[in-house]
Amino acid sequence: MDQLLSPVHTKGKSQLDEEPDGLIKVSERGKKPKAQYSSVTSPEDALEALRSNPDHETLNRALRWLNSNSSNNTGFNVRKPSPMSAQIVFVLVNDILPNYWAALNDEDSANSLKIKHSLLHCISGVAGIGAVISYLRLLLDRSKESVSQNSPKAEGNAQSLRMLLEVLEQMLCYDNYISSLWRDIWEYSTSPLKVSLLWKEVISLFASGKLLSVVSEANRISNDLSPDVQTGSWIGHGKRYSAWIGKNILSLIGALTDGQDDGQEAASKLLGKAIGLGYPGTCSIPQSSITRTKTDQMMLLPQRFHLHYLATLYPVDFSY
Repeated sequence: MDQLLSPVHTKGKSQLDEEPDGLIKVSERGKKPKAQYSSVTSPEDALEALRSNPDHETLNRALRWLNSNSSNNTGFNVRKPSPMSAQIVFVLVNDILPNYWAALNDEDSANSLKIKHSLLHCISGVAGIGAVISYLRLLLDRSKESVSQNSPKAEGNAQSLRMLLEVLEQMLCYDNYISSLWRDIWEYSTSPLKVSLLWKEVISLFASGKLLSVVSEANRISNDLSPDVQTGSWIGHGKRYSAWIGKNILSLIGALTDGQDDGQEAASKLLGKAIGLGYPGTCSIPQSSITRTKTDQMMLLPQRFHLHYLATLYPVDFSY
């Protein structure tokens, strides 16, 4: 399971170890010159380019290749779980995000926007979202320490937390995000066992409250670190998050074709777990949105009863 989902540590010393403040502007990364790669034609090239303190042109070239048909033609896909994709995702989340995201935001150019979109696409798979959450937890541990010690590093930690929350919001801003995860898992997994393991991870991350709780804590710590900048991600607010997952479950159900038993079972398990988040009025699905036949076919009896009961009992508000 860990080999499927856990990014591989590829550096002897992480950027956070070097700079506890976390968020570092590109111009402050030291005297090492930014590397340039004239071409990227393999995942090994992309990984080496990303590790090399790349300039924006090289970063764009590596990300463009990872998102292009060229990478698929080699049999490689960064969203498909593998040792190489795990290394690339690790570097993207732990090096590229903290060192380039703020600069990309500041530039506000078409090229910077393309780089951001390419970066988000590369880390939006199951391994990527897991890596972002792991990095967020690491920042939370450091932030709690700076709060307890009244450290001058507190503001830097707060900026890093806000950066990761912004990244998460941009990753999860789509109503079909979980549907896209299911599609990736189904297309790229080589066995039913791998499909099952990866989907269990999705359920654990999104429907068991793991993501909700860690972002809720990040909201609180971020505000404690910067009392003058009171912000908070919607992902950490239970009702709004539950509305989001309700929309995503609806999208997943709608994307399934008749007879797609594996997908129907996956949606059923996700819904069954999500109901336990504690916000049934927002995680229920209106019967008018999908046919009753399709709903009844995919739901186990207790879930089917609960679904139809909630649809009539609660007004459904999917706004977030």
